[in-house]
Amino acid sequence: MKTDLENKSPKPDSEKPETPFEILPYTDSELRKTCNKIKFLDDDTRNIIEDMTKTMIALDGLGLAAPQVGINKRFFLFISNPENIAGEKEVEIIVAINPQILERDGESIIYEGCLSYPDYLAKVKRALKIKVRYHNLDMNKVEEEYFGLTARIFQHELDHLDGILFIDRMEPDTLKHADEIDESEEKLNEKTTDANL
Repeated sequence: MKTDLENKSPKPDSEKPETPFEILPYTDSELRKTCNKIKFLDDDTRNIIEDMTKTMIALDGLGLAAPQVGINKRFFLFISNPENIAGEKEVEIIVAINPQILERDGESIIYEGCLSYPDYLAKVKRALKIKVRYHNLDMNKVEEEYFGLTARIFQHELDHLDGILFIDRMEPDTLKHADEIDESEEKLNEKTTDANL
């Protein structure tokens, strides 16, 4: 997932960073498949996760799901503290294996984008707060609550594991090139309701 409104202009092809993986475009049929659960974490999958991490960072992504790099396995990476991206603090990248959402509350409608649909954004309705369960890199079960942008990232990436793209959930007539959206429009059109989870 990508939601960078401050640096909207697409980079020319010559400036695009080299990455271990190529991101599949939204037209690729692999992105429409339901991913398989992971029973154990082998060395190959650990190497894939390492290369996915490098790819996500190089592309300024907030999350990256396995199917976006052609891997039909049920996991994704996401930044759990995206508010730190603009500051000096470190960001935390979490690997969520066999993730699920246990509870949802509240509502938020804002623009979001996707590494598989570069340079375009659309308004998408998501839960404002979620309670989730997933396995970490040690295959231990984790339960967490996420709010706001972190909750949005988690929902976006989980959709990828079920073959769902953000354009499937977008509000009508809101898909725009990033250059068409200014920050004042984004702030004026944000709609949220309180979560009570």
